[in-house]
This record gives sequence, C-alpha cells and structure tokens, in this order.
Amino acid sequence: MEGRGTSDPTGLTQADIKQQNQPEQPARSQPGRRLRRLGLSSINMSQEGLMHLLRLLANGRCPSLLRVDLSGNACGCGGKDTVWGMPGAPSEEARKRYLEALWTAALYRAPNLLELDVGESGVEGEVCLGLVNAWRHGACRKLKRLSLGGCPLTDKDTKPFFQALKQGSCPWLQDLDLREACLETEAFTGVAAVLEARYFRRLRCLDLSENLLTYEGMQEIVRGLQLGGAPLLRALRLSSTGLEFDEVNEMVHLWCEKLRKDGHCPLLQRDKKEGGREGGREGGRAEGRERDFAQRRGKVEGERGSMMSDMDG
Repeated sequence: MEGRGTSDPTGLTQADIKQQNQPEQPARSQPGRRLRRLGLSSINMSQEGLMHLLRLLANGRCPSLLRVDLSGNACGCGGKDTVWGMPGAPSEEARKRYLEALWTAALYRAPNLLELDVGESGVEGEVCLGLVNAWRHGACRKLKRLSLGGCPLTDKDTKPFFQALKQGSCPWLQDLDLREACLETEAFTGVAAVLEARYFRRLRCLDLSENLLTYEGMQEIVRGLQLGGAPLLRALRLSSTGLEFDEVNEMVHLWCEKLRKDGHCPLLQRDKKEGGREGGREGGRAEGRERDFAQRRGKVEGERGSMMSDMDG
C-alpha cells in the first residue's frame, strides 16, 4: 500500500494527527515571561555566557524583568573562551560595537527595569552606552539602582552617559555606585554637571570611592551639592580617592553648612512622620556636639601649648 508510514484514508500519518490535536500554547506560558528578578551573581560567568544571556533578553524572553544582578562574575575578562580571542577574530572595536548593540537590545526589551547590578563583573563601558540608547527609546527610565562598581569605564563611555543623565533620562535614580570605575577628571565634571542641572533630585547614595579625584573635581561636585542638586542624598562615599582627609572634610563641611543654613541638611533631617520639632531637636543636638568638640579641641591645644612653654622654661 502506498503512503507515508501508517496512514489513514485521509493521507495523514499518526504524527500529523498528533500534531493537529495538540492545543496551541498561549504566549504567556512561555518560560521567563513572568520572571521579575534575575540573579546570576558570583557564578564565574564567561563572556560567552554573557553574550548568550543578552541575546535571550534581546529576543524578548523576559519582558517583565525588574531586577538584574550579574555582580561578581568574570564577564568580559580577556575573552579567551570565545571566538573573539582566537587568531583572525574580529577587532576589539568590532567586539565593543557588538556588545553595545546586545546591551541596547536587551535593556530595550526590559523597559520596566528598576535595578541593574554589574559591579565587579568585568563588564566594560558598553553597558553605559546600551543604557543611553535604551533611554533614547524610552526604556529603563524608572531605574532606581545602578551599580557599575569595578567596571573599567573610559571618557568615551562616561561622556554620553552623564550627558543623558543631565537631560533627565533617569529621573528616579536613587543609588549610583561608581566605585573603582577608573573615572577621570572629565567623568567627575559630568557628575557635577548632573548635580548642577538638578537631575539627581531623588539620589540617596553616591559612591565615588577608589577613583582618582582631584581637589578641583571635588570642588565642582560640592558646588553642585550646594546648589541643591541632590537634596535627598544620605551617603557620599569618597574613600581612597587620592584626596587628603582634611580636604574632603573641608569640602563636605562646606556643603553641610550651606544646607544647614538653608534648613534642609540631609544629615539633620528626620522623617516627616516624626514632625518638625524632633528635627529641630536633632539639629540642636548636632550643633551642641560640634560646640563641645570645638571646646575640647581648644582645651587640648591650650594644654599642649602650656606643656611646650614649660619645656622651654
């Protein structure tokens, strides 16, 4: 009998009948579409694994993502396990352009992202450029926490990044981690420009530690803070920036003094639920502590002076 395998008079095989009888799966049942948090920290992910993940996100597999954590991995370190490290592979510039395109597509497909952590992962500046491109298309504008700590960023990466922030592309940002990101003078000028434009209005934590910060750069940042660029700021981290402690202390004291005179110093403000009287009481305590410290310092200096005079006598 002619035909394909075991067939019925209609000419359909059992495989065809089985395929026809299967109900269609709705799109929402596809794995990953309801995924809200993607945590892949400290799993020694390779650059090849990172590219595969970005391609999946770029295909719209996880449109509901709110939080992505890729920190503590080895992404982008050398690329020895990928075709990019092989003889005759595309140039470094081509690799960067490809990664920028992947980051752009992946972030565009996660428009409601709230947290992105690529700290200490070896990811380079392509993530900054991908964010800039995603912001241009209206995605990721509600980002609240961004950690780029330990990512080697260059002026090519940070200039368009801070320019986009200055234009209000990410107005909900509350936590920005840029520690040990190889930032230079131009990057700190970008931070100051965003502060002066007052687009860090919701920022609560700014980490600039372990970058080479000059005294002039610190002055620009403090000037932006004095203009009210980050009225809700609670933490400004400046450790291991190459500045002397006295220089940092002087600049931060000027900033706090200006805010205290204006009546909205973040170090003295309390939660609105506690009422204004409690906040004023806390401000009085802080001023009292400063007065006591000044008195103790004067007393110690006086005793030191008397001891020196006795030794001279």
